[in-house]
Amino acid sequence: MIYFDNAATTKTRPELIDLAVRLNNEYFANPSSNHALGHEAKRIYEQARKQILAHFNGDFKLVFTSGATEANNLFIKGVALKYKNRGKKLITTVGEHPSVLNAFKQLEEEFGFHVTYLPLLEDGSVDPNELIKSIDDQTILVSIMHVNNEVGAINDLAMLSKIIKAFPKCFFHSDVTQSIGKIKIPYQFIDAFSFSAHKIHGFKGSGALILREKIDLLPLLSGGSHECHVRAGTEAFIPNILLAKTLRLALENEEKSYRHVEALVSYLRAKLALNNEIIINSPVNACPFVLNFSLVNIKSSIVVEALSNAGIMVSSNSACDDKLASHSETVYAMYHDLKRSQNSVRISLGEENTLAEVDHFIEVLNNILESVKK
Repeated sequence: MIYFDNAATTKTRPELIDLAVRLNNEYFANPSSNHALGHEAKRIYEQARKQILAHFNGDFKLVFTSGATEANNLFIKGVALKYKNRGKKLITTVGEHPSVLNAFKQLEEEFGFHVTYLPLLEDGSVDPNELIKSIDDQTILVSIMHVNNEVGAINDLAMLSKIIKAFPKCFFHSDVTQSIGKIKIPYQFIDAFSFSAHKIHGFKGSGALILREKIDLLPLLSGGSHECHVRAGTEAFIPNILLAKTLRLALENEEKSYRHVEALVSYLRAKLALNNEIIINSPVNACPFVLNFSLVNIKSSIVVEALSNAGIMVSSNSACDDKLASHSETVYAMYHDLKRSQNSVRISLGEENTLAEVDHFIEVLNNILESVKK
């Protein structure tokens, strides 16, 4: 099998699996229990929190979550509802992950907030001029992802922050799920960010919201005082402990992994460009871990299924999108071409992929395209 769907999830590192078994056997107590084993579990738990925060310079605090979807919802809804007396205007983009878009839509439809959905430029990034036109002193939250999960487009968070910081009542949040551990993130320019462990070879069901100490949130769950009083429920001890090691390994390997994947994608992009049945959607300056292209005359669903039958795993859109979605919203926002957005294919590589796999993929893809044409 060749796995080219790393933007959906990655293979868990073996050393994390071994550690999970040991932790489960030795530290199974509830970290909130008032006995010796509970106290020891709590000590290790808080040590993991400190280890994660040590990677980010600044006055940040950490809320462990089940993943980026929960973290995005917790911050977007938590801030909007907590600070609604400051203003009821929110800003995001049309190219965000569903966990961001649908959180804003809920605030808009059920709580009366006014949401502006910024369009995308042809390179998949946000037009800063559109942000300038939309933001005002009634805006309390802007959420813009760092790396787009469908095409790999990179938003300049530092530059966007300069616009947002002119409005002191407004917080700046970013979903960095597709960039953390892959490219450098300018954390110092944002107020909060979200990510998932399973995108960086960790466990599914683990993630984090990291936000400035000064920010209060309205909790989405009522219960105990866990996680800075904003996420009630018994701590997921093992996944959260493992998140510390997952992140450390990803950051330690970041530059090496980037160079490896960049070389593979450069080669792959050149090979795809030789086929006149293919149009590449990802901009040339995209994060190399994601490469998106469209098929000119063939439905992407046919090709994705044929590749799967040949043992090559790719996707036609985000794994978190509705399975019945007819097209890629991001590709459509970039090019305003419905057919192009309907027939998009996403390849997402990782550190374990090889040049031989890329060559085999190209060979199989070309054979499939020829076969379908005939």
